[in-house]
Amino acid sequence: MIAAVLFDWGDTLMPYEGPADDEFLAERARRGLAALDGRVDLDPDAIGHWFRARFDELFASEAEEESDYLAMLKSCFTDLGATVSDDDVRAYAEASLWERDMILHPQTHALLDALRHRGLKTALVSNTSVPGWLLGPVLERQGLASRLDAAVFSSEVGKRKPHPLIFECALRDLGVPAERALFVGDRVRQDVRGASEVGMTTVQALWTRVDDHPEGAEPDYEAYTNDGRSQRRTTAQRRALSKHFRARLSSLAAARGGADNPPYGHLLSVAGQAPAASPAAGSRVPEV
Repeated sequence: MIAAVLFDWGDTLMPYEGPADDEFLAERARRGLAALDGRVDLDPDAIGHWFRARFDELFASEAEEESDYLAMLKSCFTDLGATVSDDDVRAYAEASLWERDMILHPQTHALLDALRHRGLKTALVSNTSVPGWLLGPVLERQGLASRLDAAVFSSEVGKRKPHPLIFECALRDLGVPAERALFVGDRVRQDVRGASEVGMTTVQALWTRVDDHPEGAEPDYEAYTNDGRSQRRTTAQRRALSKHFRARLSSLAAARGGADNPPYGHLLSVAGQAPAASPAAGSRVPEV
């Protein structure tokens, strides 16, 4: 039987967009520079353009070796002609962190609470170059820290999904063998293939995006919202959908007897009743 459910973070527990427009990047740079109290005189737009020009190299690479975010920032300053101390880099990184403003899918807390109510352990396994000391406060603000038994970031492990080490670290922290763990993520290469290769049962999350990487693996299950949509959405669409989710959660909780019967019945059924051996590939798990 499944004893733990592990989740990807971006595009699984929360919508995730890569660096948005130039103004977004410049605003983050302004926040970072403000934290340096005038010690560094750089154009925020120049910092934004530096990252924009290297986005694929720095953030979209499929390399399994994780990059050093602080070293990346220092390279940016150096390339732009500024001299900064390590303390300045850390201060800039903390002030400019864009993850702090990311919001969870509206059903995330209820899903994690329902899993834990059933005695299942929960964990987060995320690819990110941002160091854990910066992301810990983000988990607190999002209300995830108290709902997770473990959180493992590639920045701390040094390896990115699908490398087995990051999954193995999470399983070790949970004290759960792979054959008793369920992994939920949106990417078929990093999440599904990586988790499957260490022996976990896999669920592809389809509520934010549909990934069909040619080097991916078939998930044991698929999970999607009841509206059948999984494409990226505009801010207005996401807000409307959040309102839809909140209303749906309330109505379904009332219809199904409250918190003891949440609208994640199919995923919870997989987590609570799936045998240790993986089920037939392609099974669908609707209404997450």
